[in-house]
Amino acid sequence: MAKVLTTGSLMICGHGGTANLISTAKLEVSGKPVLIESDASSWPLTKTPCGQASSGGTSCTTIASITAGKSSKLTVGGVAVLLDSISGTTNGAPDNTNLSATEMQNKLESI
Repeated sequence: MAKVLTTGSLMICGHGGTANLISTAKLEVSGKPVLIESDASSWPLTKTPCGQASSGGTSCTTIASITAGKSSKLTVGGVAVLLDSISGTTNGAPDNTNLSATEMQNKLESI
């Protein structure tokens, strides 16, 4: 089982940028809203030291898609809750598929 991600999680892109996690979910764990798939595109990435910039690349500023780490059972308003097994892509160029997260809570898990 994987841990449910919350606004207290740490999410980073492959270039080391961190996501500013915001959630519209009403479900909370230890006082922090859980993360849901539909909110992901609104999380800005900051402090992205893109190593590809010198060769025409661009830094990551947003999450483009979530490709894994969506709960198959737990939803909020019909939208999948995100898990610490998350992976996805950002808008950085060349394509960055190294999105990952660490969850700090240990109370709620899902599949």
